[in-house]
Amino acid sequence: MEILENIPRESFFQKEHFETFLPSKFERNDKQVLQERKGVQLRLLELHDELYPEIKKKKWNIDKHNSEEHLVSGIDISNPFIPNKISSIWLHYGKTDKEIKGYQNLVNDKSKESFINHIRLQVIISNQRREKYVVGFWLVIGKNDGSVWDRDFINKKMKSDGVFTEKFFELVTYLGDDYFVEVNNKIRDNKSFNSIEDFKSFILEDNSKNYFIIGKNFAPNAEEVFKENILSTALEEFSHLYPIYELVKHRFM
Repeated sequence: MEILENIPRESFFQKEHFETFLPSKFERNDKQVLQERKGVQLRLLELHDELYPEIKKKKWNIDKHNSEEHLVSGIDISNPFIPNKISSIWLHYGKTDKEIKGYQNLVNDKSKESFINHIRLQVIISNQRREKYVVGFWLVIGKNDGSVWDRDFINKKMKSDGVFTEKFFELVTYLGDDYFVEVNNKIRDNKSFNSIEDFKSFILEDNSKNYFIIGKNFAPNAEEVFKENILSTALEEFSHLYPIYELVKHRFM
């Protein structure tokens, strides 16, 4: 594939990392593919070692997963908690352990209120959705069947609070170029919304069965994701997305 033939050696992710996500490998779980996925995991952990201290310096109210094993998404589809195909692997940050435990104390099945079932910021290497083979910096408001509290909070506020809706609209439409919003399997560019009402009606199409994402993707050979640049790119894109995270996440008063 041509897009993978032009990745310079300066890129943080190399051709072999992206080839981990060839469609023919999505559902494989043999030793070779597991080793390739492990290589991507390790690369993301290298980024985490530099990125997480910078996040803490900014005093953002987000945290890593409380388990070192789950700092990065899983790679073994024999695990019942992992989808039966893997087209992406990500590094993620979200609600603090104290916040997560607050939700878990309300339910019998604590796995339904795990870290991944809440709003998160991600660095992701992916071959899915409308753009193939990308490095993305995403605000995942909700995965499929996830973020019940956050999504319900957004839905209720959008229907009842004009100030909230206007602020949400402003934060999204004022993002830099090339951001997208994905709701209920529909994707729009962040600058495509003609009015607050247009934005509101689109967001209210959210269906918890599908992903809800605001993010930006870079091609494998983009200078922004070169080894020397990816840390500053992650911090810049997260700095754009973090105010939205703070606005729309559910919190106990």
